[in-house]
Amino acid sequence: MNKSLSRQDSKTAPRAPPEEQEVLKKSPWIHAWSDPVASLCIYGGAMRLCDTDDDGEHKLVLADSNSRKLKVYKGTNLHFEAQLPDVPSCLEYFYSAPKKPAIPYIAVGCGSAIYIHYKYKAYYKLALPDVQINPQEKDIWKKIHSGELTIPDACKALQVLRNDENELGGVSKTLLALGKEAQKKFVESVKGADLNEKDFVVCMSRINKNIDEDKSTSQLVVGTESKQVLIVDPSGCLFYTSDAAD
Repeated sequence: MNKSLSRQDSKTAPRAPPEEQEVLKKSPWIHAWSDPVASLCIYGGAMRLCDTDDDGEHKLVLADSNSRKLKVYKGTNLHFEAQLPDVPSCLEYFYSAPKKPAIPYIAVGCGSAIYIHYKYKAYYKLALPDVQINPQEKDIWKKIHSGELTIPDACKALQVLRNDENELGGVSKTLLALGKEAQKKFVESVKGADLNEKDFVVCMSRINKNIDEDKSTSQLVVGTESKQVLIVDPSGCLFYTSDAAD
């Protein structure tokens, strides 16, 4: 971003407060520009430098948690912004095919989905696959609802599963945390409900598919809250689990 600052920008850019200027004088970093009223809140994985227009000028692309917006800065000026449906957790760009102009896809992780932007427009949404619960856990719940297992016996069976280092689903964890009377009401409230849970995007990166160059065809690598690593096809349409990927 420092290369994009013109002399005019440096003259008109707002100065940091006096106490901050003293700190900056002692800092080894070059102070290019600051804006104390920008009100940006950005996590480390939600900011990239990217040539969004294939014009040789890299722009600062970020996902702001305060405003829930995708923003692109050209130099010190806001070049583009778009509203996001949820608080963003991470951001990455990738190229789907070797074509000219080489315009990247911008992927933003929000909740349980990835929102792809292309040429400054919302392009498509990619939802994460649900987290499948343990088959034994699912069988216990089936027996609870059919009357084959009493709630106390089911809780014991779930406790045994957890003691064997199996990760229980949220519904089972809630049941074990409740008192006896509350457990009965809870079991009735989840009768017939889908026990599988939503997964959430935690972090993203990318890997080049064939050639180790910045604008070559690449794939998104997605880390989720359920400790899964997912690979997104270059077309952006298919997920592969870490075990299934080549």
